Amino acid sequence: RMAHKAHGAHEPDCDHGPGTARRLGWSAAIFGLSAVLQGLGGFWTGSLGLISDSLENLNDLIVNLVGLTSLMVANRREPCDRFAYGWHRLEVFNTLFGAGMLLVLAGAVTVEAIHRLQHPQAIQTGWVLLFSLGGLGLNIAATLVLRPKHEATLERDANLKSAYTHAFSDALTSIGLVLSMLVIRFTGWTWVDPAIALVIVVVILRGAFSLGR
Repeated sequence: RMAHKAHGAHEPDCDHGPGTARRLGWSAAIFGLSAVLQGLGGFWTGSLGLISDSLENLNDLIVNLVGLTSLMVANRREPCDRFAYGWHRLEVFNTLFGAGMLLVLAGAVTVEAIHRLQHPQAIQTGWVLLFSLGGLGLNIAATLVLRPKHEATLERDANLKSAYTHAFSDALTSIGLVLSMLVIRFTGWTWVDPAIALVIVVVILRGAFSLGR
């Protein structure tokens, strides 16, 4: 027992179990609010970039909710001879599901972005900028919520790593969306909106590849 305690004394505190569930729950609420805010703003202002960002937030919401579900189911069964890991392998299926959702959203955004490039549409850049700044703030908040105290925790917790990867990518794309609205605001180049949507698609595909791998 003393050897076990000595070994455990050098291990960092981990954010497993209830810690991960709390993080996923709070971030899911933030992503849900961001998806609604940016989605309504995108349809109202005509911004495809804003709509695509809201879809990515919606995907994050789904991934987090599936992660919470897998934790609830996994914790119902302890490891035994037949199930050496209990049901914790459900985390793997959760991650694969998230990658599949990213691919579907990437395809939908790509089709609409190509259409918008061929037929540019006017957008209300002032309001889009306001909505995108709000989305950026929420994405940063979600990223901070999902950031564990110890880096090693991300490598041991598939659910948390999947959610954190999505959140970090969302924060980066939101920054790009804000910058693109500033460009449109001062130049009138409306094609920048579908162009930034295609950039978001690249981020989505990169995230899907990373999660699938």
